[in-house]
Amino acid sequence: MQPYTLPKIKLPEYIEPDTASTEARELEERRPNRCSLDSLPLELLRDIVEQVAPRSVFDTQRTLARLVMVNKQLRYLLLAEARKTVWINASKSEDEIELFLKLLSSVAETLIVTNRMPLTERFRIDGFYLDPDWPEDSALMAWDVWKICMRLPRLRRFFFGDYFYMRNIREACCLPSRPFVLHVSKSSDGLSLGDLDELHIKNSSVGMPYLDAAVELAWSRLAFTGRVSWERSEPEELLRSDLIRLPHLRTLRLGVMWCNKWGCRVRWRIPAVSLDLLDRLEAVQVDLGSRDTVAAMELPPCYFETTAPILLDVSLIHRESLEQQAYRIQQFECIQLRTLDPAYASRLYWILVNSARLRALFVARELIERYNEREPTDKATKTLRRLCSKLKAKGAEVILCGPDDDEFILPEFLDYLKTKRKNAGRA
Repeated sequence: MQPYTLPKIKLPEYIEPDTASTEARELEERRPNRCSLDSLPLELLRDIVEQVAPRSVFDTQRTLARLVMVNKQLRYLLLAEARKTVWINASKSEDEIELFLKLLSSVAETLIVTNRMPLTERFRIDGFYLDPDWPEDSALMAWDVWKICMRLPRLRRFFFGDYFYMRNIREACCLPSRPFVLHVSKSSDGLSLGDLDELHIKNSSVGMPYLDAAVELAWSRLAFTGRVSWERSEPEELLRSDLIRLPHLRTLRLGVMWCNKWGCRVRWRIPAVSLDLLDRLEAVQVDLGSRDTVAAMELPPCYFETTAPILLDVSLIHRESLEQQAYRIQQFECIQLRTLDPAYASRLYWILVNSARLRALFVARELIERYNEREPTDKATKTLRRLCSKLKAKGAEVILCGPDDDEFILPEFLDYLKTKRKNAGRA
């Protein structure tokens, strides 16, 4: 039997659409419509941006800024969305900041103030380039940042980072420098940082010396990460207050803090939080150490007495803290590991493996990838592999996660809690 062969079909010859003939135009009109990115509805484009850059507002803004440069149509669709975020770095001149505010003050909902943007972020959104080359004496003052906040009446989210760097530049140039004061009382214009939905302070010097006992703060997400120095006040004045002051708070992230108030007994510490406040939160993340930590940290009892789900990050824990806090670390169900110091890798291994309560270990994806490239004889590599295998054998989950320096709460931890609640509802 002869094998069946498809009959030959003669297809019409394709003619380039720029040809002026009538036949070419008719063929072009009959061709199926090609779906391109700039033909999608705005809501769908927003979903795509969130999926492409699902992490911090920094990633979302970078993605938006690059998309508006693709073509005029995407720029027309996404420019308004991109302009809802104002990103100012320390190198800005007063003229540039003024231009920013004139263009965006009526639409901006998010303000990011950082040391400087990466060199790759020289994008154009508002008619000028953000040049990373700048004179050192142009570093922003805390008062400058406050005035910028007050010029944005629709501001809902504020990210303030790396102010230590800005202060050092100003002090090196013999310029005045003060901490960033968290003004939560109403200004003459009726504006206040206490009206924001989200506040993230990172590696900065702050103060809250005028905290009114009766003030109610609207913050739903609050984070103090990296190394935060409190001037003329203490973090507990905010965090150990009653529920009337923070009635809307849903997530909280805290790191190592330095208290520079006169008469303060313990300078370096993880601040204690009111147990009533903790129990109401949906998620809490505690970073037990930082790159600048020079002393052992004691973890306050409130963190392992609360019923709120807590993620404890032990990546940068001080070695003395590891020895002193071993028992308390074993009281947590969720532990995060972004890096692993070979000097105490074995000790941390035994603490986590012998924890009866550990249910999930969140390991940085880049840490796994980096260790996979090394020789299996490397001490940290062997310890990490043994740890993951041992925990999986005990029934604990090992979850890979991305960087979270700019996050309010590790996104993978929130996904884990969501899945856990869903499974509990089905049971």
